[in-house]
Amino acid sequence: MSMNNSCIMRIPPLYSTVRVNTMKIGIHQAKERMEILLSEQYKAKENKKPEVSLHWCLKDVLVLTGSGPHEKEPFPTEIYVDKKCGKSVLRGADIYSVGILGSNRWFAEGSNVSVYMDLEGKCRLGWKRPYDKRKLFLGNGVIAISRDSLFKTKLMKKQPEMGVLMTAGVWNHPKLYGIVEDWGFPQNLPSIICTHVLNPQPGEVILDLCAAPGGKTTHIATLTKDQARVVAVDDCSKRLQELKENAKKLNLKSIEPNLADAVKLVGMRKGIIKSFNIENKLEITFSDKVPVGLNVPENGFDRILLDAPCSGYGQRPLFYNFHENPKCNNAYPPLQRRLFRTAVRLLKPGGTLVYSTCTLNKDENEGIVLWALEEFPELHLTEQDPHMGKRGDAAYGLEMVQKFDPTDFCTRHVNNGGSLKINCLNDLNAETVDHWDRPSALSVDSDTIGFFIAKFFKRG
Repeated sequence: MSMNNSCIMRIPPLYSTVRVNTMKIGIHQAKERMEILLSEQYKAKENKKPEVSLHWCLKDVLVLTGSGPHEKEPFPTEIYVDKKCGKSVLRGADIYSVGILGSNRWFAEGSNVSVYMDLEGKCRLGWKRPYDKRKLFLGNGVIAISRDSLFKTKLMKKQPEMGVLMTAGVWNHPKLYGIVEDWGFPQNLPSIICTHVLNPQPGEVILDLCAAPGGKTTHIATLTKDQARVVAVDDCSKRLQELKENAKKLNLKSIEPNLADAVKLVGMRKGIIKSFNIENKLEITFSDKVPVGLNVPENGFDRILLDAPCSGYGQRPLFYNFHENPKCNNAYPPLQRRLFRTAVRLLKPGGTLVYSTCTLNKDENEGIVLWALEEFPELHLTEQDPHMGKRGDAAYGLEMVQKFDPTDFCTRHVNNGGSLKINCLNDLNAETVDHWDRPSALSVDSDTIGFFIAKFFKRG
């Protein structure tokens, strides 16, 4: 696979998408609100405000068209952040104090600074000299805290404060999280499409496995007009709390968040309920405060979404290589198969199961689908609507799966007959990475993260 070296994977998508809570606000009113919010936000920015438009097909999606790369003159004061923080900055985020590793010099609150991502992971907390390892220039901003206060806050483990307000990013994207509150949810387009493919209906009993932090869960509840029973399961209490908060913000009442191990939802010896419908309540069973499972019956759900834990090699921008941690990568398919077995047992005959990942690793995508079709003869693939990604390999009977693969547009590492000749990111092996190029012939439907969707029907 080419994804470990793919240039396009090193740059963010040019488009940001916001899923509108259509139970709260109409799409045209949401567009007006977004334009007002961006006008206010961009008063403090050098770059031009992104254009806001309606998606051509999805009636609950706003499209924000960013721009870049932009040439920016760096300031003498350099701020260093890690890859996780740097990726967020490239998608439009400001920087909280907790995200700052160090700087090349002392700085006062209100100073103009330039932000760099540490590409080698060698910059340590409290760094106070020029960093000469590989780093990536992300843009300029204004520091909102002095260096002395910054590291005092870190040492005392106080609540993180604002660190850097980004005023001129190399890639121009708006800050979205925390500004739309109850009427919208920033979400990658393939993730939005995934829930539309599930096609949840009012009155159904629906299970979202591995649900936190709740982007798809809240979308399910919205599409059903909050009139289904949406059981959300996750084994991470912190992330499940995010799901609860997101459901509360969007004023959704049909979601039942449950802390549980999704692999162990069936097969418990006691407490299994024999019937399961929109009125029944679930009970969580704990063992020494560790979530074990929910008392749910087999064949209990009309629709199940399994957005499986995965290696994440579809995320953009991506700054780590596929072969860096093969042991971890190899651990995902067995887990995905265990989760899939659970999902099939819980799905009603005549029900729909959607399996998705945000990776480009075929072992976690096509490999799981081919295994499932052989393992469970009662399952068959079915057409997806909407279908905006490319189709799978018909030679293996996978033409009904939907794939979003940005590497198709990267001619530095993938040759598509010479139709595109543009490198996305040059000099990856240089001491600094400071030159960007972007393929031009991409749309909101193709300039996305990498994503995979398979839709199954369970025969009666």
